[in-house]
Amino acid sequence: MGGDTGLPVMLYGGCERVCLGKALAELEIRLRAVGLLGRLSLRLASPDQDLALQLIPSPSPRRGMLLLGTEVSAP
Repeated sequence: MGGDTGLPVMLYGGCERVCLGKALAELEIRLRAVGLLGRLSLRLASPDQDLALQLIPSPSPRRGMLLLGTEVSAP
């Protein structure tokens, strides 16, 4: 019982251990981001920005996109 058997030990059924609250934490982060962005009005920092797309690794402006945000007043 006390010696090394040379066999690998597989805990938790051999799967990766994952935090039980991970999905809840990710949802809370998304909700907070939506809450913060919902209070902003966004517009282009400069209307003559080059917004040509690069397609790889994902569609996005080739040189980025500068935005200005102003807080929207509560109704």
